Amino acid sequence: MKRLVCMVLTLLLVLSLSSPALAAEEADATDEIKITWLSVPGEPSNYIDELGWLELSNGFDYTYMDLATGAMQEYDYVDSFSEGLARVGKGDADWNMKLGYINTSGEVVIPLQYDFAVNFSEGLAWVGKRDADWNMKYGYINTVGEVVVPLEYDDASDFSDGMAMVGKRDADGNWKYGYINTSGEVVIPLQYGNSGDFSDGLTWTVKNGKYGYINTSGEIVVPFEYDCNHFTFYAAVNFSEGLARVSKYDANGNMKYGYINTSGEVVVPLEYNDAAVNFSEGLAFVGKRDADGNWKYGYINTSGEVVIPLQYDFAVNFSEGLACVRKRDADGNRKSGYINTSGEIVIPLQYDEASVFSEGLAWVAESWKHGFINTDGDVVVPLEYYDAGYLGSSRYCWVNKGTSYGIFENPYYTEPDSETDSGHSGPSPVIFVVIGLIIVATAVAAVILMKQKASRGKAPVTVLPGESPAPNAPPAFKPAGAASGPNFCPNCGAKLEPGVKFCPNCGKALK
Repeated sequence: MKRLVCMVLTLLLVLSLSSPALAAEEADATDEIKITWLSVPGEPSNYIDELGWLELSNGFDYTYMDLATGAMQEYDYVDSFSEGLARVGKGDADWNMKLGYINTSGEVVIPLQYDFAVNFSEGLAWVGKRDADWNMKYGYINTVGEVVVPLEYDDASDFSDGMAMVGKRDADGNWKYGYINTSGEVVIPLQYGNSGDFSDGLTWTVKNGKYGYINTSGEIVVPFEYDCNHFTFYAAVNFSEGLARVSKYDANGNMKYGYINTSGEVVVPLEYNDAAVNFSEGLAFVGKRDADGNWKYGYINTSGEVVIPLQYDFAVNFSEGLACVRKRDADGNRKSGYINTSGEIVIPLQYDEASVFSEGLAWVAESWKHGFINTDGDVVVPLEYYDAGYLGSSRYCWVNKGTSYGIFENPYYTEPDSETDSGHSGPSPVIFVVIGLIIVATAVAAVILMKQKASRGKAPVTVLPGESPAPNAPPAFKPAGAASGPNFCPNCGAKLEPGVKFCPNCGKALK
């Protein structure tokens, strides 16, 4: 029996030691990045994951190539997929674009007949056709192409929280906006100025030059008291993580920003000259001008507390645990690097340009030569290219030298999880296999030890040759003042169910 226990524990040790090696082997995949240089004209501008098509831009013209076969596709425009369908377009004989939808097999499921179309949202997409007077009229179709809401509106938007903003011009040419539900019923009358999409049960809307927030019943939750910057959408934003950025002019005519909660209460005072549209990973960048008129940026949490001081010349929101920040060096040159959510500089401020991280990679530039780094700051694509960027979901990235463009597959990219719909890199499946084997081996060892306890009482600790018991190992758990008696374990004091033969806490055999 001891020999069997030793074999099991040896298996555990081998698996434990081998799993880091497997992980290290995967990490070395970044050494094998190979750039494929394209022989067709155009700048890579998107990658359609579901079809394996690369979009190439030539000014305002687009072409599409199947990366697997090199075949060029027939469409003049292909959008990314949403709810299993992608918007596609072709120019007709008069060079007017006609739009429809294809599925993930590339089959046309909704004919190319619309003058305007967007991606699907909550099972519906707004589409448009020009009337006899050449005015665009909008309505909504479902995923099989049936018209659910007639094409009668002068403006429209995506569905969000079961509602979509629609608009019409009145007899005087003034815009009036309201909301419909997914059945096309007007649930909030067309009476407001420009409006937004619902988020957290609220949306911003404008009345008499001021904006506030209404709920899905059309009730005013936040009064119309906030100011807009020329264009309504520039200042007014939706709720994110329970907060929305709002703005007002101060006595000197300067726009000041802060945040309110869904009850309309001011959580972060309107004191900043700049502020992020949304919170990300619990933080938002904010900025103020100092006495010399220079911008200084830092970060606040959702309670409005400054958690990273306003010390940077530029900042953006966090992505994948890191945020790109910029500061002037001793020579007055602006240098960018990355900080973590604790404000620690984890990648030095040494780059002339830098992007946010996407799927484990960020492009950076030194002396205006571009390459890519990972979240550890390691250079995985040398900084020797004229330009660089991501494509679509960041499965592929691109680089440029002169008139030539190359692409490579992101080694950190993982397929989106079907439940979370997240494309962020995660542990390798190999690791999960190893963990599973360890769990099985542990269970086998536990059964053997319990049987030994049952037949011999307390089992001795078995130490493999060449090993020592773990130093300072904590004693077995025993609740302070543990009760004893027929319904409690005499060894550890855990409560027992009637009729059990082994303690579920310590494994002791019971009489």
